[in-house]
Amino acid sequence: MTKEASTTALFNDTSRYADILECSRPTSRHLPMPQADRAAQFAPFAALTGYHDLIEKHAAIYAHKHYPNAQDKRAVATQLKQIAALPKLPLLNVDYFNDTVGYYQTATSQLVKLDWHQARIYLTAPASIAMANIRSVSVAN
Repeated sequence: MTKEASTTALFNDTSRYADILECSRPTSRHLPMPQADRAAQFAPFAALTGYHDLIEKHAAIYAHKHYPNAQDKRAVATQLKQIAALPKLPLLNVDYFNDTVGYYQTATSQLVKLDWHQARIYLTAPASIAMANIRSVSVAN
């Protein structure tokens, strides 16, 4: 089936468009937009004021964080299990990454609770620390 036959089969009355049916496709006289500008223009949050600054701020906070390997995670888990087995809740030295300031800090505080389901330890101060942020933990003397 030819193009003319298929168009007449689909559209019975094409007389109103006869003058443009045979025209070539129009070409743009403008240069195409660079991909980098196009992505920024259509990014969903590009219109929000300060969004990119907020992303950069959070990236700077986490730039100092050391992401532990499996061996380091096991070592911290082993230390916490040994502490959990103690008869009374001890005073701990915890070296942890503080998400608020973006650096590692050491806290000496009384253990309140170990929550394995939430993967957090609860102390008197600071209130709680994610186990994933702990670099080392030991019983204070």
